[in-house]
Amino acid sequence: MRRRAVLTLVASCFVVACASQGQGALPGLAWSLYESEGEGAKLAYGAPASDNVVLMLTCQPHSGQVMVSATTSDESALIRLKSAGQTGDFFGEAGPSGIGGGAYVEASAPADHPALARFARTGELSLEEAHHSARLPVRIAERGRIRDFFAACQAQA
Repeated sequence: MRRRAVLTLVASCFVVACASQGQGALPGLAWSLYESEGEGAKLAYGAPASDNVVLMLTCQPHSGQVMVSATTSDESALIRLKSAGQTGDFFGEAGPSGIGGGAYVEASAPADHPALARFARTGELSLEEAHHSARLPVRIAERGRIRDFFAACQAQA
């Protein structure tokens, strides 16, 4: 689980708790884009300038693949994302979260998966778990970051 060393993910039970309290969006969180030649592109939703991240998407440039990473409150190896009617169930490797119960999950997905493509177009994304959902909203100023990330990840023709 190499990305755990890069960013420590906030337990998604925090996400679910906020969502179940009627908060559609999580206060103080934003989308950030990081790009480096050696590590590729990273799109993270979390507290700016910190390691507190709810969801992270990473890719190597033009690979056509995205690594989806999150911490779940149960020990399943599933990350479920929804965007404007499209659902992505991403199954991957799960390990101990290191922050109490739950699991740290990393799953690979095609960059053009319908749920990810819809997120890239609309900026709408929810992280779902059991019977709860938390919106991960994109502010207008962040829209370019989302587009840039997916443009970097798309496979070369």
